Amino acid sequence: MTDTDALEQYIYATFSTITDEQSRPLDITAALPLLKQVLTGYTQQIAEHKFNYIGESAVQFAIHLILADHYSKYEDRVLSAIAKKFTAPLQLYKLIGKQIHLKEYVRPIYLKETLDMIFGILFRYNGIMAIQKLIQDAFICLVNHDLNNTTSPKKLLSPSSSTNQTVNPVKALYELVQANSGAIETEAHEIDDKKWQVKIVAKLNASSLLFSHARTSSSKQKAKTEASRDILNYFTNNPDVYQHLQIAAEGAIDIHALPISESDYCHLFAENTNTRPALETSYWSGSSANLSQSSHEEATVLLENLFLDGKMDVDMDSRQVKRQRQSTHGLSDSAIVKTETLEHQQPLSSPTPSLQPTNTMESNVTYINDEETFQPFNQPAEALMDEATAVRNEKIIKHFRKLFQAHRLVLLQCRTKPGQSKSIFLSFVVQRQDELQVNISIQQGGDSHTPLFHAEVVLRSKTKANVFLKTEGHGRRKKDAEQQAFNKMIEIVTNWNSIT
Repeated sequence: MTDTDALEQYIYATFSTITDEQSRPLDITAALPLLKQVLTGYTQQIAEHKFNYIGESAVQFAIHLILADHYSKYEDRVLSAIAKKFTAPLQLYKLIGKQIHLKEYVRPIYLKETLDMIFGILFRYNGIMAIQKLIQDAFICLVNHDLNNTTSPKKLLSPSSSTNQTVNPVKALYELVQANSGAIETEAHEIDDKKWQVKIVAKLNASSLLFSHARTSSSKQKAKTEASRDILNYFTNNPDVYQHLQIAAEGAIDIHALPISESDYCHLFAENTNTRPALETSYWSGSSANLSQSSHEEATVLLENLFLDGKMDVDMDSRQVKRQRQSTHGLSDSAIVKTETLEHQQPLSSPTPSLQPTNTMESNVTYINDEETFQPFNQPAEALMDEATAVRNEKIIKHFRKLFQAHRLVLLQCRTKPGQSKSIFLSFVVQRQDELQVNISIQQGGDSHTPLFHAEVVLRSKTKANVFLKTEGHGRRKKDAEQQAFNKMIEIVTNWNSIT
């Protein structure tokens, strides 16, 4: 048997169960070619006929016919509410698809579209009766299920069944009261110390005694929740009181306050009075931050693993991305490689830095603050270098690149994560503290409202005289200027394109 024969057999077997008004099997000979196209996925050729649109409307009309034929005892508003629920009858379509085994030919995501086209074709060739017969059993099954759930009496609740700690006390108390057509009201008042007092007044049935209970907490919801839990616990522990409160008391208007002692109060939202001890300033002082050489090496290994594995998550906002782009584009203009005399080196090792070195890393870093106003954007043009100077500068760059060769990948990675380049670069300098030293100078210009900072980072060799690299950075904040300067320094020591 070919696939085409199997498909035709499926169509005849599926729709032969539908009968017309004379109880004759539905004749689908005229609709067979179109049904085969729909079930094989060739729907583009018949899209212009709008069978899906026709079928969707036909189903809604058939639903109203079924409701009128089988549920005539209900009022029109009830029937309208039922029909409205099936405006998008996805559940109905799933049940029909299961009944006719449609999943053998149609993927679940195309179920509704396919059934709408089938309904449209059947309506076009066989009328609304075919649609009504096809969906009737599945639709009646769903409607009866909904009506049974609506009209079936609710199971009466007892207080003990509502004391489960996973159940919302407010909801549990409400269901307990409503089970016998009782009533419940809540009164809330703000008292001293920004606290709320909530009083619950309720009765278990229409003619029973009123009872009440009040609790105080930091919010209305918390007070209402704890008051509800107290009432449920009290009824569970005192079933005789619970039974007494259900007795009819005609004409009684007094409110009976439940005698719940404070020792029996529940504390669902007990405030944590334990406060964390304040951190002493000595924890952050330089004297407690001494790191050994081995500690720095261990930290460096961890940093390398984090960066190279790509598992470090560093937040980047738009300002950081902008500063990162600025540092990349401004490298060729601000990266300066110079040789200088010993007299010029003296100011960079000032005996009175703004931050005294207190640990291993800081002892290798010198900060110099220059409070004088500067003009970073009006510097005189650099003089052209002769060939000998250019050769010397190239040798200096190669010297520093070889020192950082082992950490090149980590440094390249940290440049993409603003806020990390300075600390990681300095950690590598510490590992070679016998060979390298870093000097950082900060200048501030502009007025008090729009300050502008200029940072200068100098990487020096301790073993070779007059060998250093200098980069500069600018920013509205000191941190931004420093970060830009360090990014440019990293770009120099990690750029291996010019090394042969």
